[in-house]
Amino acid sequence: IMKLAKEAGVEVIVESSHTLYDLDKIIELNGNSPPLTYKRFQAIVSRMELPRRPVPSITRQQMEKCRAEIKSTHDDTYGVPSLEELGFPRDNPGAAVWPGGETEALARLDRHLERK
Repeated sequence: IMKLAKEAGVEVIVESSHTLYDLDKIIELNGNSPPLTYKRFQAIVSRMELPRRPVPSITRQQMEKCRAEIKSTHDDTYGVPSLEELGFPRDNPGAAVWPGGETEALARLDRHLERK
């Protein structure tokens, strides 16, 4: 997908956001293979820069500045389509092929446990 996006002229930015350290850098510093022990991992990160300090939490004042006006056409543009719009008849949808819901799930669980 990144290749297609780049071919279409879209700037692709890849960020690691769930780790304190750049995983690619750790692998590079370990001879292009991931460290296999925690001790080795610690040795590698001890040679790296400390992670950046966390950014401050978002304030209520910042959130209040992020409000967007909801246009009168919002539901037409972003609403869930009706069955008719999806090409299904509305008058008689027929019986459910696969019954669901909490009641059905509990009944199935009871039947399963009876067989055990």
